[in-house]
Amino acid sequence: MCRIALAFAATSSLATCAVALIPATPACAEILVPAAAHSPALPSKEDIVSHPASTPNHPSPPHVLPIEHGGVRYEQDTARQTRPDAERGGWLVAKDAANGKQLWRVQLYTNPYDAGSPVGSPPRWFQRMHLTADRAAIEIEDDIGTIFLVDLATRAVTLRKSPSLSPSPRAGDRRPQFD
Repeated sequence: MCRIALAFAATSSLATCAVALIPATPACAEILVPAAAHSPALPSKEDIVSHPASTPNHPSPPHVLPIEHGGVRYEQDTARQTRPDAERGGWLVAKDAANGKQLWRVQLYTNPYDAGSPVGSPPRWFQRMHLTADRAAIEIEDDIGTIFLVDLATRAVTLRKSPSLSPSPRAGDRRPQFD
């Protein structure tokens, strides 16, 4: 399944428009490469492959920049979001900044998976991520307002703030709803 994206760019007095297929799979990404070469406004192949495709029931994750500290790159493992099991959701992965080799990973939360649901369950994503002032931990906020602290030495995960629970666990979520 591929989506269509339009990219507009103003060149002198003319406006140009580039159309490309935004793929949902790495195999479809090959379609975009020639179009991206002609328009810098279009996303790169790496951007497309590394971010799961958006659908009305499963919005794409916000773009949260990885953190590099002490030769280690920390980032959300978005590939695990698509798994239909307990491995889904909330993974922080640490990689060697020089070679990209995974050093460790820790799960902050799980995304329940409802195999009987025609649309599945909505994924949760990291919304913000930053080093603490003492640079000993990473503070991560997810898209429903839960804040976690990950100790970089012990990899211990601490719940720092939980959103107030209301009738809906996704109350306050500002993502558009589709029928």
